[in-house]
Amino acid sequence: MILSKINKEKKIIIFFCLAIIIIHSFFSRFHFHETDSAIVFYKLNLDSNDFFFNIKGHVEKTSLIIFYPIRFFLGILSDYLPLQPLRSAIRLSLTTTYPFLQGFIYGIYNPRSFEYFYRYSSLVNIICLLISLYLLYLSNKRFGNLNLISFLFSFGSFFLYQVNAYSYHLGSTNWYFCASCLSIYSIIFLKGIRKDLFLMVSILSSYPNLLFWIINFINDYINRSKHKFILKSENHRFNILKDLLAEYKYSCFTFISTIILFYPFGENQRGIFDWRGIFTPFSFLPLYTKIDLWTYFTAIILISLFFIAAVILIFRLHNSEEIDSKQKQQNILLIMVTYLLVIFLLISINTLTLSTTRHLLFILPYFLFLTNYSAQRILKKIYLNFKLLVNAFLIALLTIMFFLSTYSTFLRLDPLKVKALPQEIINFQLNSTNDNSISAIEGGIHLQYNDFTNFRATYNKSEPYKILPLTTEGKRLIVAQRPSEAILNYKDDLRKGDYLKTRFEKLEIKLMENPFVVENKIYFDSLNFDKDTPDNQSNGYSRPNSIFIYPVQIKLLN
Repeated sequence: MILSKINKEKKIIIFFCLAIIIIHSFFSRFHFHETDSAIVFYKLNLDSNDFFFNIKGHVEKTSLIIFYPIRFFLGILSDYLPLQPLRSAIRLSLTTTYPFLQGFIYGIYNPRSFEYFYRYSSLVNIICLLISLYLLYLSNKRFGNLNLISFLFSFGSFFLYQVNAYSYHLGSTNWYFCASCLSIYSIIFLKGIRKDLFLMVSILSSYPNLLFWIINFINDYINRSKHKFILKSENHRFNILKDLLAEYKYSCFTFISTIILFYPFGENQRGIFDWRGIFTPFSFLPLYTKIDLWTYFTAIILISLFFIAAVILIFRLHNSEEIDSKQKQQNILLIMVTYLLVIFLLISINTLTLSTTRHLLFILPYFLFLTNYSAQRILKKIYLNFKLLVNAFLIALLTIMFFLSTYSTFLRLDPLKVKALPQEIINFQLNSTNDNSISAIEGGIHLQYNDFTNFRATYNKSEPYKILPLTTEGKRLIVAQRPSEAILNYKDDLRKGDYLKTRFEKLEIKLMENPFVVENKIYFDSLNFDKDTPDNQSNGYSRPNSIFIYPVQIKLLN
């Protein structure tokens, strides 16, 4: 009965979203846990003593001096709050650079097993992302009536490699992306308290949306000042400001509170400038040593559409008739373009960093919205004459993107979940080690939650391993994703009885069994592998789904 009342378009979108949720939920059980996902679980479950030192170090690093006391006090107070989601939100925001709402939602269900925490949080990620993409789809439709084009420039973004990869990732990227979609929808469709509440949620979900809120607020102030210029009162500008603050009271309060309590000052730069970051967000497959032709082709088309949108906006700004007849549409375009221009300005003055990492993916919804606007205007001229041909091409394109996206997900599967551990390593862990410890190096925090006495990973160890440094004597496993900095000869054909070389001259590390090694070149970021660097990577912000397990005996030499 309910479905019979829903039109064909919405039925297709509902079935698409359900299919993606089912597929995503299945793959999340086998997907590689990038270490940031484990950091979320680790931070939320710190004991009081470790939490104290974590919050102290993070607050000292990311706070202005005037905000330090209140942040530190709030962090200590959070340890006594009875409401778990609120406690988790404060904990995560004051020990990482992740936003408040992320910790609040993840904190609703926090089992003592990393595996089940990840399944829940990954499901939250994909549901939030699909809801946000639906809002972006509605926003795109408002600026054009070609539904397939609107779908391509909204839901189609899920098939881009990095967007798809980070939908499985419990860091802040997915939340930043979703917040951008919320902001776009709010300024197009909403007004009054609903717009205020949507902007409030977007700020709680993403620190970059603080900038968007400022630009939107200034735009509203300027527009209202223009319309009220005939007023003779000297206080009319102050009255406009007061009215705006009343209209945006919830988002304004959230804006100020976020700046004081949580905003991570000094954390805007991640990595060094890399011009390839202009193109990598538009790849459909993981890239290895260079950007492929299809990525360049896609990026050039989309960038061209963006500039067309900017030119149309400039033309409207100089056309008084357009300003009068389509003022709201122009203001929306102006806010979007201004926001992106400010981002590019911050990059040019080295306040933000352009790189091949995930850290600028939050601008993608704004960019896709503007490219949709241009594509709608261009294709509208030819659509009536070539309707069947255009629709067939777009459906074929979306189908190809779907299968490429699924293939890319296969490439990121966790080798410990799809390959069985050798019996020798299991026996070593059962019979030779004498404590609940491992040495985890170069990422791999999630590995302390896996029981290496099982053939395949589960990450549901009730008591996680203690992480001991290499310099601690004993028999145990060394596990790593990127062992290059710690183990100098990790690429050699090592076998039982061989010795691992480290930078510690008085350290003897002997292999007690043959190692288990699966060396991949797949990262969450679409371009990170670099064969010309010592550790084969372009940056340290994304780790491969490789695994190195060495059963060793460690001795300190006199």
